Amino acid sequence: AKFIGIGLNFKDHAEEQNLPIPKEPIIFSKFINCVSGPNDEIIVPKNSTHTDWEVELGFVIGKKALYVSEKNALDHILGFFLVNDVSERNFQKNKGPTWDKGKGFDTFGPIGPYILTIDELPDFQNLNMYLDVNGKRMQTGNTKEMIFDVKSLVSYMSHCMSLNPGDICCTGTPPGVGENMKPPVFLRGGEEVKLGIDKLGEQNHKVKPYKWVKLNMYEKFGQFINGKWQKSSGGETYDVINPATEEIIGKASKANKNDIELALQSAEKGFETW
Repeated sequence: AKFIGIGLNFKDHAEEQNLPIPKEPIIFSKFINCVSGPNDEIIVPKNSTHTDWEVELGFVIGKKALYVSEKNALDHILGFFLVNDVSERNFQKNKGPTWDKGKGFDTFGPIGPYILTIDELPDFQNLNMYLDVNGKRMQTGNTKEMIFDVKSLVSYMSHCMSLNPGDICCTGTPPGVGENMKPPVFLRGGEEVKLGIDKLGEQNHKVKPYKWVKLNMYEKFGQFINGKWQKSSGGETYDVINPATEEIIGKASKANKNDIELALQSAEKGFETW
């Protein structure tokens, strides 16, 4: 299966980025590993400082499409769903000529909460859409404002590749992304993101930073790998602390002291911790 993205498909979004209106659809890959659920956490990637949001209408192919006309394009769609096309702008725009590097991180493709078939959603080209960050409205739009509508996208893509059952596509975002705020606003961790499209439900995400240590000793002791180590008050054992709750979630005996100290030294030299 493929996860295809369409860029700059809303006139106002292209204009807010001071970019020309595309004459043909801009196609990029999201990669299947980025798919997550409608209420899953969004993880800000390691070394990211420009993680951004994009509410989008998605569709899934139900019948193989290859060189199909716009007239017949909708016959190949199974249905529609809500997508957050999460994007890392620095990776997207400053690390080579293609966008893919900033689009395919794990958790960067939340979809759902459900699919409506095309017969259940005949007005898919006239749906209101929105996205909030920490309760503040960031994006509003309507799918009727697309530069290239759904049937033209299916036809166009089918002349570039075969579209197979299960392939999914997100169709572009309205204005209001974080990079175009003045000053720009990006997801760092700790935010709550809520988005929705008429009749397609809502998504709710907590944003967390990528900051964890994964040391061999954690696996050796069977401990929670996202924890941090701390000497216990008695000095005979070490505690493993869950940084989110500050609860002790494990202990290591004094017999493992050398391994633990070696790991702590490694952490001080560059391992990331919460």
